[in-house]
Amino acid sequence: MDIGNSPLIGIEIYREQLRAVTLKRRGKKTSIHEGVDPGGLIISALASSDVLVRQLSLKVKNEKEIDKVRDFQLEPLLPLPIEETCICHKVVEKGESGIQLALILAPKIRVAAHLEALKSHGIDPERISCVPEALAQFIAEFAPGEEIPRGILHLGESATTLCIVKEAVVLAAHSLEMGSRDFAEESIDKTQAFKAAITKSFLALTRKKGQRISQLFATGELPSFPQLLEAASEGLEMPFVPLPDSPSSKMAVPIGLVLGALKEKKGIDFRQKELSYRHPFLRIRGRLCLFGVALFLAFISLCFLGEQVVKVKEQEVSQEYLRLLQITGEKELVPLPIDQMRARALEIQKSQVSKVDLYPLVPRIPTASDVIAALAREEGIYIQSFDYHLVRRPDPSKKNDPYRVRVELEFCSDTPTHARAFHEKLLEGHPLLDPKSEVRWVANKERYKVGFFLRNDS
Repeated sequence: MDIGNSPLIGIEIYREQLRAVTLKRRGKKTSIHEGVDPGGLIISALASSDVLVRQLSLKVKNEKEIDKVRDFQLEPLLPLPIEETCICHKVVEKGESGIQLALILAPKIRVAAHLEALKSHGIDPERISCVPEALAQFIAEFAPGEEIPRGILHLGESATTLCIVKEAVVLAAHSLEMGSRDFAEESIDKTQAFKAAITKSFLALTRKKGQRISQLFATGELPSFPQLLEAASEGLEMPFVPLPDSPSSKMAVPIGLVLGALKEKKGIDFRQKELSYRHPFLRIRGRLCLFGVALFLAFISLCFLGEQVVKVKEQEVSQEYLRLLQITGEKELVPLPIDQMRARALEIQKSQVSKVDLYPLVPRIPTASDVIAALAREEGIYIQSFDYHLVRRPDPSKKNDPYRVRVELEFCSDTPTHARAFHEKLLEGHPLLDPKSEVRWVANKERYKVGFFLRNDS
């Protein structure tokens, strides 16, 4: 699901009441507050009892290959046919031998039932995660920095969730049918039963995974029941780590849902295939309307701009037409439409081009590269500057005028003897020089300036 920049709304139904938080983003900053903002993307959570957490090792090195082999290797381990199961995964570890995956599975019938239950409240979520995943995201955000397994004990309304997580990945989870409504009245027997069930379940999870938890966190309604908190701590022989900088732990699930959607665009989402969200544009219809209005205004602006461009072009054609009339001496008797004016201007241009007296202008004068190559062969002469410019040429009124090219150069010499030898060669008649022209020579210590006209064989 592409969340774009829409607000994210995490929801949880507690005692027939909606618990919700909204996450908003402004640039790189985010803010979370309780309540529902209109137009946000809704994320809900399956109960822990509706999902299974498994681990799977794949002998692949590239994450792109996971989807090709995952279902095939997972199918023998599932209690249901794979086509009746929604499967999500996260990478736990990558090594030379392959990739270790943490899988969260949910029967499609449970996902469909979850959607129907929310539909009775008028809610159709874009994304469905689960309670263990939300708790893992909550703890990873407000108690970061640990790369070893940690435990989470979450007391909900009708069930208690036990999780073992590593960073933001759920390694194992279990659900007990004991919730806050079962402890409305304080009872020693119920407290002891809770303690025994928690201790047994956590021991079973840690033994199964062969890992011991290093920290323990309490979320949900558990901090509101000191006797349960103390009993669980005694049974597990581990104190609960406080979360002083986190929001209310009662909102751990909704907050974890929005954090997971924000950080992981392709994270845990059980809305798959036939259960996919069917109205992806419903939440953004307001922005679509604004986009449509913007397109309409842009279209109007382009039309207006096009009209202005056409007027400018018509003025240019009219001015060009009048200029051609002045050149030919013709007079405009009747104002013409723009199309006829353009056609008439083309006719005048063609007639003027046909009258042009063309003649070839092909000078037979040494080029600049020829001159430089000849000078480079002179011994002891080093050119400092070189100027080659055309000072005279034929034109339509003086077709017989010759081409005249003058070369001005400045050079230095190893010895004055080389400079004098070069000067004498120019005076005696260099093959590049015009023999009728004068050679201008200026000597200034070790630098020399010389100017001459090139030979014209045209």
